[in-house]
Amino acid sequence: SYYTAKNTERMQRRLPLMKAALNSEALRDFVYNHTYQGRRQFSDNEGLTNEQIYDRMRDATEELFTNEKYVAEFRSELYYSRRSVVGYVTPSWPSWIMPNTKFFVNYSDAFMAAHWVHEWLHLIGFSHYQTSTYSVPYAVGDAAEKIIQALLAQ
Repeated sequence: SYYTAKNTERMQRRLPLMKAALNSEALRDFVYNHTYQGRRQFSDNEGLTNEQIYDRMRDATEELFTNEKYVAEFRSELYYSRRSVVGYVTPSWPSWIMPNTKFFVNYSDAFMAAHWVHEWLHLIGFSHYQTSTYSVPYAVGDAAEKIIQALLAQ
């Protein structure tokens, strides 16, 4: 495992940032008001309205966990690759978020916490087949990073 003492400390520092972003009014407002192609919607939205997307996020019911509602759950294991992939989720490990150590140790706390938001959104059923900037994982992950940066600047 790449979870050394230093990487474990990084993870423990970043998880509360993820939680703060997911529970923020700013993220709720972003999701409710997000527009794509001139309408309040996301691309790759699974046929859901912005409000329904936010409700799914608040329910936090991962597709493969039998957890309590309102609790974001996932497992994480670091891996290393020279590729430019920050991390991923995969059907073969359906409850795992796999951050690339190359980025995990060098990128900011805000970026990596927001990356977990992005990957967690895959775990609750959102994808990005096309126009990724406006998809739920990318748009909400980017908004989470900005929210976290603002929290850290206070």
